[in-house]
Amino acid sequence: MSDAPELVAAPVEMSTPLTGLGVVEDGETVAHAIQNGDWVEGGIGAFSMALDAAALAIDPIGSLISYGLSWVLEHLEPLKGWMNDLTGDAGEVAGFAQTWQNVAAYLQQTGVELQDSLAKASNLAGATMNAYRASRADAATAIAASADWATAIGTGMQIASTIVKAVHDITREALAGIVGSVISAAITTAATFGVGAPAAVAQVTARVSALAAKVGRFVTALVRSIGKLSGLAKQLIEVFERAAAAFAKFIPNRAGGAPVRATPTPVRSFWQSHPFTRGLEIEAELGGNLPRSFPTIDRFDAATETVTSIKSIDLKAKTYAVDGNLERRLTEYIDKVGGFNGARFDGTRIDVDDISHRALEVAIPPGETASQAAVFARMAEYAAGKVPPVTLIKIEMP
Repeated sequence: MSDAPELVAAPVEMSTPLTGLGVVEDGETVAHAIQNGDWVEGGIGAFSMALDAAALAIDPIGSLISYGLSWVLEHLEPLKGWMNDLTGDAGEVAGFAQTWQNVAAYLQQTGVELQDSLAKASNLAGATMNAYRASRADAATAIAASADWATAIGTGMQIASTIVKAVHDITREALAGIVGSVISAAITTAATFGVGAPAAVAQVTARVSALAAKVGRFVTALVRSIGKLSGLAKQLIEVFERAAAAFAKFIPNRAGGAPVRATPTPVRSFWQSHPFTRGLEIEAELGGNLPRSFPTIDRFDAATETVTSIKSIDLKAKTYAVDGNLERRLTEYIDKVGGFNGARFDGTRIDVDDISHRALEVAIPPGETASQAAVFARMAEYAAGKVPPVTLIKIEMP
């Protein structure tokens, strides 16, 4: 008598990679928080303010001069580059936004293709095929969700680009307006042989105070908004990583052995951050220990009596493609450290007698050119030759 066939089937694993993780729901929550724009300080509409619309009627000469200066700040280097360093490059942020939209489109297409492959296997039956379909359907859901998450980050970056552009324009018009008012006051004073000087000075003083307050509010709102967006984006990237790690456990290697292990996620580059938040991140990484707005100095070592200023320079920025800009920027930083004679701020006090050594630490991205290295070498000699001397330290950061 022949052996009877095996009638009892082995248990079939019906769990899927995302079972019990809740990553789709978590991702949807964070994506919605990014897309609705609530992270923008004061709301997006707050950045659409028209700056000093009545200026032409109040000060026609100053306004006409400021129009010309505004054009110069927007179009001519190195002033254009300096403005971008101060307020951020909206075009660069928009490029990041488009990159994430491209990622979203790719993920959407991948999800569609996976759904199509499942449809083609719909006529196959059995417990194993049911488990296969459940796992792949879960993957299709996760990929579609990932596309939505990428879209959300892209949308957030586009909103960020808009407010960076708004603050850039407001700051540009304020600087041009202030200089225009000063020149106008000088013309008025000369034309009236000094009689109009008091009124002209009062007008300039009032305008500088008003514009400084306006620009300060918008810059503060920009920094806070970008900080909130950065936090939400990090949460969403963590959801990406959780989903990827879950699926990695279910993907066999080509040899049919153990599952493929998820590779560690590369550390996010400091140079992908907005210049405002990048400076704060690098300062924290390099041990900044003074209040955020402490003048000139970011770290004080009482044991060695060393004051250190921490700066970051993105050598790949367009600004530093112009000859002389890097040297000018380093000279400015070195001179400030050399001229620091102590300060008191927010309960922290450093007296000049507390200082025996001065240092400037400059963080740069990988890929320094030979000409940029030569500039740093020259500036190190310049810093060492100052009285008091300053030690220039170049730090390459990822």
